[in-house]
Amino acid sequence: MPLNSLFIEKYSAMTGGISEATISRLKPLLEEIRELKKKHHAVILSHYYMTPELQVDTKNGGVADFVGDSLGLSVAGKDTKADYIIFCGVKFMAETAFILSPEKKVLLPDHQAGCSLAESITGKDVIALKEKHPVSSASLGLFRNHDKSKFKVIGFYFGRHKDATLECVAGFFDEFYYVADFSDIEVVELVRRLKIDITIDLNGCTSGSRPAVFLSKTAPTQVNYLGYPGTMGTPLMDYIIADEFVIPAESQKYYTEKIAYMDCFMPHDDQLIVSDKKFSKRELGLPEEGFVFCGFNSSYKITPDVWGLWMNILKNV
Repeated sequence: MPLNSLFIEKYSAMTGGISEATISRLKPLLEEIRELKKKHHAVILSHYYMTPELQVDTKNGGVADFVGDSLGLSVAGKDTKADYIIFCGVKFMAETAFILSPEKKVLLPDHQAGCSLAESITGKDVIALKEKHPVSSASLGLFRNHDKSKFKVIGFYFGRHKDATLECVAGFFDEFYYVADFSDIEVVELVRRLKIDITIDLNGCTSGSRPAVFLSKTAPTQVNYLGYPGTMGTPLMDYIIADEFVIPAESQKYYTEKIAYMDCFMPHDDQLIVSDKKFSKRELGLPEEGFVFCGFNSSYKITPDVWGLWMNILKNV
């Protein structure tokens, strides 16, 4: 019987709770699975979503080598010397494990195990979202409210993704150029030909940025703003726009740019329609008492250091 079929058969038999009586009843089966793992140089990764009996690790008489969350399990599997990874989870978790360990054979006992969240978005959707830069949405009010009687405002777009937000943004400029197919030198030549006095880089060192354009000095004054509130590390960027929270006084020494302080450096869309829906704690499954702290960052930004800071705040409120 193929290895994958063997494990499907063994796990389909593992039902019930995780009491001592259950462990005792399953002891022969557990021993057989351990022997199969040893024979085929396999490890078992069990996700928190799995039924309790699959979350018993080897230290406690079970068969799971690692119990945890999806990415952590995939990393753990990568760091082993196993030839086979048995992933007790859903399809995208096994796919992640294979991406990190292409030299290993990754087996998913139930090929129909899916995740409604993972299946709610397509690959094309992900590509489109990656290309949609959040700066454009945040800057709508900024672009809309420029005083055109005092300034001629010209925009340059390095990206290729086009949507309704970009079309709206482009309409707020006196001139708007799509320069994705331009070389850095061609962009510089175009900007200089337009005799622009101040160029403002909204990308910094983020995805889709082209810092080489600004290394060639596009205008007498060059400014770093919004997209990347860290230093560009070059004297060719004259200023950075910030506030005292983004760049406190003690951090000024780390910036090569001169710092132009505003009360708040973050723009917003002053015509954004705010929903009038009132959410209750009860309908979201939260206790009625107490304050709810929310973090809407991308999950990769929640590092151990950030988490530690959050916990320190919670201890003092």
